[in-house]
Amino acid sequence: EAIRRIWSEGLAQTVDASPWYLRAILGAAMKKLQAHATSDEGDLFDGASIERHWVGADREMMVAVLDEGSSDSRVVGCCAVKLGNSEGLDVAPPGSVVASVWRVSVCESARRVGVGAALMEAA
Repeated sequence: EAIRRIWSEGLAQTVDASPWYLRAILGAAMKKLQAHATSDEGDLFDGASIERHWVGADREMMVAVLDEGSSDSRVVGCCAVKLGNSEGLDVAPPGSVVASVWRVSVCESARRVGVGAALMEAA
């Protein structure tokens, strides 16, 4: 749930940060992307769908967790990386040397403190 929420909020931030003349078309595109990714057939529907789509020999979903004490840990960011540059392929083609980054987002309260940079460094 936290990954889906953070990523969805990141889409809204992308739209809000875009030039005014792109917001309507970009907003529509991001809503479509969000609806697909968070649907029961999408890759961010629940923990099982995230694992099915983003955990494998050629891909990984990384999650940033803010540890505010043993009982107060919370997810503050996410980033998926995979070999190849096609989200739709089940497995990267043999010998792939290109990697791509997907589903990157950091929750608003954890922005500008290095969470995104740490996720990209890990990727």
